Amino acid sequence: MLAIPVPLSALFSENNVLAATKPIIAILLIFGMFITQGQTASVAGTVLDQNSVPISNVNIVSGTLGTSTDTNGYYILQLTAETKNTITFSHLGHKNVVLENLILTTNETFEFNPVMKTDAIQVAGVDVTATGRKNIEGITTIPQRLLGKYREPMQVWKIF
Repeated sequence: MLAIPVPLSALFSENNVLAATKPIIAILLIFGMFITQGQTASVAGTVLDQNSVPISNVNIVSGTLGTSTDTNGYYILQLTAETKNTITFSHLGHKNVVLENLILTTNETFEFNPVMKTDAIQVAGVDVTATGRKNIEGITTIPQRLLGKYREPMQVWKIF
């Protein structure tokens, strides 16, 4: 328990009424912060793939809060209770799983075990010319002569 000593004579003197209210207001604000921080809930579970194999390093985000799964696919995410939460599970090579409008009560633990489906992205293809030059769609190569002062070859990646 937190105890804050306050001299009573300083609080209740006739000349010092305004000064006496400042510490009380400060104490109430501090306790108010602890009360609002205590209103949390959690979501926990295991993230699996289509073959029921746990997936590690899945990113789990809800607003500014986030976590990731461990090597066994397990996670626990602390949320603000009594508010609508949207949780997004994302992992490279898998489609995102979104849990929307989740409202939990204070100190509630909700178990959610999402199954993430594989998301394969296929590159359009590579064209090889008679000179052996390769052209890949979506990647632009800048010729060395245009770079001037740079001596190492560079590639510019275009993000879709």
